[in-house]
Amino acid sequence: MSPGDTIAATFRATLVGEDYVWTWDTRIAGPAENGRTKARFEQSEFFGEPWSAEKLRRQAADHVPTLNDDARIDRLILGLMEEHRTLGDIAREVASRFPRRFSRWQDALARVGELSSRYSG
Repeated sequence: MSPGDTIAATFRATLVGEDYVWTWDTRIAGPAENGRTKARFEQSEFFGEPWSAEKLRRQAADHVPTLNDDARIDRLILGLMEEHRTLGDIAREVASRFPRRFSRWQDALARVGELSSRYSG
């Protein structure tokens, strides 16, 4: 960079699945009278987080997933919501069935409340 140089940047966000991949193009040019491009960069965060072979395998079309405890808890909460139960009742049931995760029903209430905020009308 030198006095009088200009920088122009273009940013893009491309939705991939549930996340965005950010890319940006940068051009550094000399003073306005010649405007010669001194440097140009095309960059992306795509390779910023390495994907493990395991993560890729779990997204393959032929992968047969198994539910972890988080999924089982969320499935239970959503099922109990469909039964039109109160959030307190749901939290008590979740704590009862998953005592290693929730030692008190009040601890489960936070998780139940999050799902209620996200999915209920």
